[in-house]
Amino acid sequence: MRVYDPAAGTAIALEGNKAGIKDIDISPDGARVASAGFDGIVRVWPIGGGKPTELRGHHAAVKHVGFGPGQLLVSGSEDDRARIWRLAPPPAPPTGNALRAWLVAHTNLDAVAH
Repeated sequence: MRVYDPAAGTAIALEGNKAGIKDIDISPDGARVASAGFDGIVRVWPIGGGKPTELRGHHAAVKHVGFGPGQLLVSGSEDDRARIWRLAPPPAPPTGNALRAWLVAHTNLDAVAH
């Protein structure tokens, strides 16, 4: 697959799909492109090129991909399943004062000991 930059007049090859591509989507921030592969693998590349992240979990050809809100990607496959992929690791849990503030705000605790 190639991504063409009309302003620069150049194309960047995004290599990795060997069995063909059924669908693609570009992230809302324009930083990544995702592909739905006939091999059952969803691939996500940095738009400027580089090695793709391979998301495995479907058991048949992937028919659709689409970026969702935040760092989510949704895919649908001929295995009759949709998957939601988190592209960034979840945020680290709060610690210290941030944890205390979260516990007070989201639980029935009035205060948390130091």
